[in-house]
Amino acid sequence: MKRITKIAIAIAAVFALCLGLVGCGGGDGADYTKNFTGDWKLSGMTENGEAMSEDDIAFMESFGMTVTLTLNEDGTGSLVMFDEAMDVSWEPKSATELDVTIDGDTTTGKLADDTITLEAGGDAMSFVRAEADAGK
Repeated sequence: MKRITKIAIAIAAVFALCLGLVGCGGGDGADYTKNFTGDWKLSGMTENGEAMSEDDIAFMESFGMTVTLTLNEDGTGSLVMFDEAMDVSWEPKSATELDVTIDGDTTTGKLADDTITLEAGGDAMSFVRAEADAGK
């Protein structure tokens, strides 16, 4: 009877170990691309220590002055600021972080509460999914 108990415990331990390894996912090879792909629109901005309010952004948009970020599945994209497009390349680092390169300068962006925030030199831009992509 002791031998059966030891075998059962060993099988249970191996089973638990397998479940633990599968549950972790390892992180290697995980594809977080879908977390970031799509069209994003400016929702907040801080420049030289001054923050733009939602009203400021709505006012700009009422004059057609929009800022959008497009991240394509293939790691390319664009940042369009007031009708001037800049090429973007990007790569997910984790489920909540990505490296974004805009015109040769790379920064790490963070995804939290369905908002991507890009910071560089104390300035920051925050983006929320554009209406058409909001359900993704």
